[in-house]
Amino acid sequence: MVENLSPASHASPVTVSWNLTDDVMEEVIITLIEWDDDTGHRHYTGDELWEMDYELSEDILSYIQNEFLESEDFWMSKSGYDY
Repeated sequence: MVENLSPASHASPVTVSWNLTDDVMEEVIITLIEWDDDTGHRHYTGDELWEMDYELSEDILSYIQNEFLESEDFWMSKSGYDY
């Protein structure tokens, strides 16, 4: 799944690609984070992000958990329901 997360209206969007494992624990795995800044297009794998800034990784996982995995609206729209 790819989500565009832009924390401020003037900031460049941050795109986070993530997967949900298909096991009993259903773990979220960040696969890629990318954005554009003054130096150009930047990207890191999920492993690189964890090594560089584990707190940011935890914040992103928390956001995914709250906004998507625990959102009934998200799952309803993924199932084809139209509001």
